[in-house]
Amino acid sequence: MHSLRRSPLLFILLATLGCFAASERGAGSATEMMRKEAATDALSEDAGGGVPGEPVARQLIRRAWLEVEVAGDQLSASGQRARDVAERYKGYVSNESISEDYVQLVLRIPDAQLENALNELGTAGEITDRRINVDDVTMQYTDILIRIENAKKLQHRLNELLAKAENVRETLEIERELARITTELERMEGQRRLLENQIQLATLTVTYRRSEQPGPLGWVFYGAYRAVRWLFIWDN
Repeated sequence: MHSLRRSPLLFILLATLGCFAASERGAGSATEMMRKEAATDALSEDAGGGVPGEPVARQLIRRAWLEVEVAGDQLSASGQRARDVAERYKGYVSNESISEDYVQLVLRIPDAQLENALNELGTAGEITDRRINVDDVTMQYTDILIRIENAKKLQHRLNELLAKAENVRETLEIERELARITTELERMEGQRRLLENQIQLATLTVTYRRSEQPGPLGWVFYGAYRAVRWLFIWDN
C-alpha cells in the first residue's frame, strides 16, 4: 500500500483543496479581497465587456401587488386583460385563481416593463392597493459568481491531477473530490439561474375584485348621507 509519503500527487490534492477552502472563508483575508475583485471583473464582463474595476450594477428583485375593484360583469374581461398584458410584454402567467367575486393572476413581467404593466392594469377600475417591494441581492449574486468561478478552477485543476494519477488510490481520491466539486458546481449554477430569473422578471400579483353595490336600504342611507353632507358642505 502506498503511503502519503510515497504519493506526492495526494499532497498536491490536499494543498489544492486547502486553497479552495481558504477561498470560501469569511471576509477580511487577502483571499476574500481577491474574490471581490474577481467578482467585479466577472460582473463587468457579463454586463457587456466593461473595463475591469468599473462599479458593479445593482441586482434587484422586484415584486408588486395590485388590487382593483371592477364591475361584476367585468371580472372575466379584466382577467383576460391581464393575460394579454403579460403576453404583450413578453412575460407569462405563472398562477391563476378565479372565484365568483374575484380573479387573481400572478404575472412574470420583464423588470423594465413593470411600471407600464401596473399602469395599464390599473385602468380597469378603482385601484384599492398598489405596492412594490424591492430586494437588493447584489452581494448574494456577486458571491455566487465568485464561488462558481472558484469551483470551476478547482474542477479544472482536479482534472489535470487525474490525468497524472499513477495508481488506483490516487485515481479514486481525485475522482471522489471531482464528483463532489461537480455536484456543488451544479447546485450553485442552479442558484445563479434562479437569481437571474428573479432579477430579469418582476413578479406582479394582480387581483380584480367585484365592486360592492348598495342594496335597496343601502341606497336610502347613501341618499341620507348625501343630504346631510349638503347641509354642512357646499361644493364651490
